[in-house]
Amino acid sequence: MRFETEIRDTAYGGYGIGTFTDGRTAFIPFTVEGDKVIAEMTEDKKNFIYANLVEVVTPSAKRGEKYCPHIGVCGGCSFGHIDYEAQKEIKARIVRQAFRNIKCSVPSEVVSGEQLRYRNRVTFKVKSGKLGFYGFKSRDFIEVGDCPLVSETLVAKCRGFAEANAADEIYELYAVENGKGECLASVKGLDSDDVKFVSFDGVSGKDFIIGEESIEMDTPAGSMLIGGDSFLQSNRFLMGDLQKKATDSASGVNALELYCGSGFFTLSLAEKFRSVTAVEISKEAVRLGQKLELANVRWVAGDVTKFLKTSKGRFDHLLADPPRTGLEKSVIYFIKDKKPATVTYVSCNPTTLARDIAKLQDLYSIKDFTIMDMFPGTHHVECVVSLSLKSI
Repeated sequence: MRFETEIRDTAYGGYGIGTFTDGRTAFIPFTVEGDKVIAEMTEDKKNFIYANLVEVVTPSAKRGEKYCPHIGVCGGCSFGHIDYEAQKEIKARIVRQAFRNIKCSVPSEVVSGEQLRYRNRVTFKVKSGKLGFYGFKSRDFIEVGDCPLVSETLVAKCRGFAEANAADEIYELYAVENGKGECLASVKGLDSDDVKFVSFDGVSGKDFIIGEESIEMDTPAGSMLIGGDSFLQSNRFLMGDLQKKATDSASGVNALELYCGSGFFTLSLAEKFRSVTAVEISKEAVRLGQKLELANVRWVAGDVTKFLKTSKGRFDHLLADPPRTGLEKSVIYFIKDKKPATVTYVSCNPTTLARDIAKLQDLYSIKDFTIMDMFPGTHHVECVVSLSLKSI
């Protein structure tokens, strides 16, 4: 069923918010507040609907020039149709909305950098030797050839690998690049016998590693090691700013870092504290971290909850960079019990960030709040919140 509506707001997740014919809220992707559109219902829920954009009748002043012909089809750039200044304004408002029930000052300014070619890692889908992504909320293969958010050299190497490793079935190619142009990749859906080793310095899969297993990634606090399937902050222009912001206010003797990966924030914490305990569930990430040979860092490979249950120590500072689901309940309980003097929370999801901060606000005050646009063109936003224990 088609209907016409005006878009009155933009939701976290990349949907414009309009009104269906019966008054229910309509979530319509690739629209922005101020648009007047024709849309077609795709999912009928009890209290709201989802719809696809059919036509923009009257464009909003917040629409921008499309930097990629696949915007509106590809599942990547959910904000790619929006003017960049408007993107930042909307992201700040989304964060403020998440924190509406918490007494604190949420910044209106968003720290930003380059809007294009900022990504130093990417996950492409590959089919018949061609690079692509899945369509928005679908499994449809969208051939792209290039992605203007990704470093040109990284795209070129991915393209070379895809052409040399053509396959009828779709497989996944994850690749990461350092500042020296060295690249590693991991593949899902290709057997080692089928892999032609081209383009990258190393390629890994489920049961194999060809070439280099790790490369160095420079940060303001020193070099870390990353592997072919390492997770790391993907904005090469703002990585250093994020590292600095997340650790600048940290002080004391002992620090605990949860969800540490292979050491991006650990490097900086090690410069500030006499001892650092760094916990990460990925054994491979911890193995790479241990290779840094930081004398004052104790690496723990294991589940955060299990570690906290047996932890006897007290810490002056706690830094957490959890997945999108936010802090586990055990972390909240631990913070309330041990009461570290300061806590830094790095989050890519303002909803779970606000949920967790609300649970701590009886004991902690927000001393610093920074919004960083690590992902221009998308609805994603990074926040760094510094907490200080209230005086009793």
